[in-house]
Amino acid sequence: MSLKSKLSKFFGKVYEEDQGEYKLFILYERGEPRYVLCVEMEDNLLVGKITLFSKAASTDCSSLEYQPEGLYVISTDLDDFVEKLKNKAARLASLEHVGV
Repeated sequence: MSLKSKLSKFFGKVYEEDQGEYKLFILYERGEPRYVLCVEMEDNLLVGKITLFSKAASTDCSSLEYQPEGLYVISTDLDDFVEKLKNKAARLASLEHVGV
């Protein structure tokens, strides 16, 4: 099962775009873009960075990699990656309400 199909189980809509070495995903909640996720796959390692859509300076993964906002997710297993990603997304959402 692909990463996009796994993400689609937890987010209302998932937009995917190939950006060379990265895959960009825009994750929607309640019909609105909520998170930007950039994933790089190297050998058996998945490395992703998730940030709130509202905090993203752009949807270019090369730029987002160096943006201070966001949290990294690293795993060798797709299911583990998605679990960690859900936890990071929840953490970002809770920080947004605090105003950080």
